[in-house]
Amino acid sequence: MSQGVSFIATLGVRPQIVTTAVDLLLEHLRVPHFEEIVVVHTLGDQTRLDDPMTAAVATLRQHLPDYVSAGFARSFEFVPLFGKDGHPLADVTTPQDADAMFAIIRRVLFHRKRLGREVHLCVAGGRKGLLACTMVVANMHLRSPDALWLTYSDEKYLRSGALHPQHDGDARLLQMPLYHFLEDDEKSRSRLRDFLDNSLTSRERDLVEVLVRNRLTNREAALRLGISEKRVEKHLSEGVYPALRRFLGRGQVGRQDLMAEFAAYFK
Repeated sequence: MSQGVSFIATLGVRPQIVTTAVDLLLEHLRVPHFEEIVVVHTLGDQTRLDDPMTAAVATLRQHLPDYVSAGFARSFEFVPLFGKDGHPLADVTTPQDADAMFAIIRRVLFHRKRLGREVHLCVAGGRKGLLACTMVVANMHLRSPDALWLTYSDEKYLRSGALHPQHDGDARLLQMPLYHFLEDDEKSRSRLRDFLDNSLTSRERDLVEVLVRNRLTNREAALRLGISEKRVEKHLSEGVYPALRRFLGRGQVGRQDLMAEFAAYFK
């Protein structure tokens, strides 16, 4: 059983990326609160008042307590990135920098998993080196119901500097697939095969294979299988997706989750 939900985000120079992701995920996951909000960030020139990274961190330090006082988070934490010799990392410029950054991010995720937390990781902000290291660590340590997220924000909303979306079109979440490339391949295939054989009817299995293997629309799958499009939608909404929700331990699943889980299986 999960020991609560941790939200972890990488930070660039736009603090609203973090607050926007928190707002959207609280609504999407329908959890009463996060156990913690963790912000992982590189370090700018802290001697300059106008340094954008320093300003972004300062803005979040001012506003994240609002989530705690409102009951949406129990705590928050900032994780600055340093090299192995203690120098602040503004970006990855050497293999040693990459190694140090990787180790810190791995420690952050691994600690939460040892606590039994469900982890939701947002990689919408930060330098390319930070995002690359974070994506690798995520695929090493995150498993469903953990999730990896991007946020897409409207340009007008970004320019406004507002910290919280006010309209439906201001921002949206995109869940990224986790490929679990360190798992034993046969064990993974066996798990998926068990789901297909024991959780779905033969018609639902045929539909999943046709959809995933050929990346078809519902209409195209209906033509391929010789059934109506409404029958395809019924198989998905009443059979495949409820079974997949139970299999993955998520509240909501869709076509993207189906593709992510079974693309390699039906390759």
